[in-house]
Amino acid sequence: MQRVWQRDDREHVTRVESRGGATVIARALFAGSRCSRSSAYSQGMHEVQRLDERWNRAYQTRDHAALEDVFAADWIAVFADGRSVERAAFLEQLPHNPPATLEFSEFVVRVFGDTAVTWGRVRISGATLTVDQRFMRVWAQHLGVWQAVAM
Repeated sequence: MQRVWQRDDREHVTRVESRGGATVIARALFAGSRCSRSSAYSQGMHEVQRLDERWNRAYQTRDHAALEDVFAADWIAVFADGRSVERAAFLEQLPHNPPATLEFSEFVVRVFGDTAVTWGRVRISGATLTVDQRFMRVWAQHLGVWQAVAM
């Protein structure tokens, strides 16, 4: 069983527990806390979360156009083995990825002004292989628009 505690912009604590494939979410208000984060933080957090979920759906369905909108022009991916792939090569390879089911969990968003970081866990189940891995994504806001800049 895994437990993850997260504190959101309303000073709530969220606990996410995974038990044999089921996810249980519990929320509690921090007693005596004051909301110290601005509405800009909250808006940024929600926008980045929405875009991250869009990325997940687009990757699962191989939606090239959706990922083009989510990725900045200079987006780059760096993998655990040290390889790096630029945006154009990543999008070109996307339709050729073998069919797989992706399950995302343990999602966290942190906003730092015009920069945000998301991370979580993904389970990739294909015909011959199942892989559990963690991911981290970096986002930047430019002229009011959030886009992914790195993975």
